[in-house]
Amino acid sequence: MIKKDLKALDIDDRRLAQVLLNNNLIPDEELNKYLVFRKNRDTNGKAFLGNILIEMNSITGKDLEEYLAEEEKRHYEFCDILVSEGYIREDQLKEVTKKHEATGIPIIVLISEMNLMTKDNFIRLFNNLAYGFKLGEWLLLNGRVTQEKLEAAKKAQRVNRLADYLVYHGICSRDTLDKVEEKIASVL
Repeated sequence: MIKKDLKALDIDDRRLAQVLLNNNLIPDEELNKYLVFRKNRDTNGKAFLGNILIEMNSITGKDLEEYLAEEEKRHYEFCDILVSEGYIREDQLKEVTKKHEATGIPIIVLISEMNLMTKDNFIRLFNNLAYGFKLGEWLLLNGRVTQEKLEAAKKAQRVNRLADYLVYHGICSRDTLDKVEEKIASVL
């Protein structure tokens, strides 16, 4: 099963996995866990910081919901700036507001679905013209998480490559992986 699944990896991760397996430096089941993790990441994108913090029992779902509700309120208020700056018209804002109140769909999603602007443009303008706290900042300011736990979650969020995964989960040391990668490079 592993040989076939390795084809989903890029050439560098595939080579590393093959050498680690052939030299019994990692067990098959740990590589299988990585392959599941990677497939999930490739399908769904990187994990959201809030979800990682919940999985780590650093915050609750209620903490995340409270932040998202405040963020939605700031997005809603920001729409007035979009109108005053000429990015959207008053009648468009009224339509967005009406749909939001009827469905509960987030403002940013509605603006995008109505083709008024992309989510990326909304976020860019929001960050330039208004001030909203990112999740980590909000959690720290409200005493919901420590700096150490936030950093640990950010570190988990950055895990992508096989080597990063193995080190993060304590399966293989960084030193061992550096030596293996050095040997692979010398053979190529």
